[in-house]
Amino acid sequence: MPKDDKDWLANVLNDPSREGKTLTREGVELYPLVGYSTATLSATGALLRIEFLVPPPHAGTRVLNLGLTRQQCTEIAEALKRLAVLPHKASEAKN
Repeated sequence: MPKDDKDWLANVLNDPSREGKTLTREGVELYPLVGYSTATLSATGALLRIEFLVPPPHAGTRVLNLGLTRQQCTEIAEALKRLAVLPHKASEAKN
C-alpha cells in the first residue's frame, strides 16, 4: 500500500466523524464495528460473532459468525494484543 494510502487509513480510523459510516477506497471497504461476542462451541472450538454496519441500499447491521479452533483464537488474540500496544504516531486529518 503506498504511503498516502497508509496515511488515509490512519486518518480515517482516527476521525470521530466517520463513526457509523462505511468507507471505501480502492476496493478496501471499512465497516463500522457495532459489537462482538464469543461463545464456546466445543472442547476444541469457539465462535466469534462480529456485528457491523453496511451502507444503503442494504443498510443495517450484519453479522459475521466465525467458527475458530482454539489455536486460531490464540493466534488472533496474540496478534490483536501486539497491535494494541504498538506505539501510535498521531497524524493530522487530511481532507
